[in-house]
Amino acid sequence: MDMISLQINDKCGPMARGEIYREPLEDFFEENNLGEVTGGGTLMGHNGEPEYCELEMSIKNSSDDVVNKLIDKINNLAPKGSTLFLEDGKEIKVGLLEGVAVNLNHSQAPNELLDEIDFEAMWEDFENAIGKDGKMHDEWDGQDTFTIYFYGLSAEKIIDNMKVELSKHKIKDYISLEIQPTELNS
Repeated sequence: MDMISLQINDKCGPMARGEIYREPLEDFFEENNLGEVTGGGTLMGHNGEPEYCELEMSIKNSSDDVVNKLIDKINNLAPKGSTLFLEDGKEIKVGLLEGVAVNLNHSQAPNELLDEIDFEAMWEDFENAIGKDGKMHDEWDGQDTFTIYFYGLSAEKIIDNMKVELSKHKIKDYISLEIQPTELNS
């Protein structure tokens, strides 16, 4: 068995990492009898926000055919800027998705406004607005900002869909949309 690792350019925590990456890759390995996912982790930044996550895997062999099948699977799961590290030291850039952070600056929003908003319904409206163009991966609650991360094939499409929905909400002046970097600073 060859040991490989996948560094994922996604700010998701352990629960989302399992649902979005580990489970689909475990299913892929089992269906194709190629190996298994053996572990994973999330690197947390100094402020407690996830920086990126990783998965450790073992594959039965690292032939070009096996590696290419794995790359095809990962490309459809992971954001741009992710890297597959093979046992022989080879690094392969993987991932086709682009990310958008939806940041709510709750430290600047008036308490009266925050109290009257049904945030669960608002986030659901955002997800529905994005539709098939993206999917929510995770959220992070910082000291001043609450952030939800969405990923899809086009960050611009996610933002365009989000802007239309955002214009309907009173809290729009306290929400910013930010395209996530397509490279890790590791």
